[in-house]
Amino acid sequence: EPPLYANYTASPMPQGILVKGITSNAGFEDFAVTNDADARDSMWWFGGYRCWMKNIDMKGSRRRHLWMLHDLQCEIRGCTFHDGTGNYGPDRAYGIFLGNMITASLVEDNIFYNMHVPIAFEGGAAGNVVSYNYITKVKYSDPEWAQPAIVEHGPHPMMNLIEGNCCGSKIIGDM
Repeated sequence: EPPLYANYTASPMPQGILVKGITSNAGFEDFAVTNDADARDSMWWFGGYRCWMKNIDMKGSRRRHLWMLHDLQCEIRGCTFHDGTGNYGPDRAYGIFLGNMITASLVEDNIFYNMHVPIAFEGGAAGNVVSYNYITKVKYSDPEWAQPAIVEHGPHPMMNLIEGNCCGSKIIGDM
């Protein structure tokens, strides 16, 4: 559970990844995180199953507020992600970064402002839902480049539902 999103009977053999040491059914609720010590990433989720984040205020993103990798059926709801630190340029001031192998997760009813890339999919993030988020004041240090509110970046993000968001900028795919 859930079933696979694609048929993996293709040549020469199906591929998979054995995930060990997962964290399951763990949540964060009702507090604030301020990254004023210039940490590269404010929070990492690597190998989570049915984990959640609710009513969290995250301020001061040098690189990424929340970096997710190898997570399944996680939920981020009712949180606020805001204010990059320093440079609003490449790989800086991201909100939520749905990295490799994020599957069947929900990002819903959050607020993002003063970020470079509020929500990013990358590297095989599949079957996720990003819905009913409010995104405003998207910034970038070079006004000639795209200033995306939501971006599908890197290879193979697929079958992600982006619905009902209020975005003060673009939704782009630059695979």
